[in-house]
Amino acid sequence: MNFGEAIQAMKDAKMVQRAGWNGKGMFLRLVPADGWASSHVPAGPDPQGYAKRLPWIGMKTADGCFVPWLASQTDILAEDWSEASGHAHYPAGMGEESRRLHREYNVLVAAQNAGAKNGADVVRLTDECAAKGIILVPGGENL
Repeated sequence: MNFGEAIQAMKDAKMVQRAGWNGKGMFLRLVPADGWASSHVPAGPDPQGYAKRLPWIGMKTADGCFVPWLASQTDILAEDWSEASGHAHYPAGMGEESRRLHREYNVLVAAQNAGAKNGADVVRLTDECAAKGIILVPGGENL
């Protein structure tokens, strides 16, 4: 598939990858505007410290991190995109723990979207996930 088709696949909640990527388990996923929270960027219309959250594309890296991703010209022009399936979002045996942490994360995000200033709770949860090798992704409670 081409880059446009890969973008559409991500909009359809699918993960995508390039054939040329040499990192094991690497993929991209769209993170919706309401699918993330930050202690540094609370949600809301108030111009004094609040910001409107926008969707972004994240990459699961070969070393198990999930980070913002930018396309290169090579990526944009490539025809070797495909749907990434079978990639685990969490280490073997951590499925139930991942779902529990994702449910807790969803509650925190919903609270932030409603105006709660719960940044310390978000940081605590994301630190706990990082220590366990769990990548928080939208819909992760269903994985």
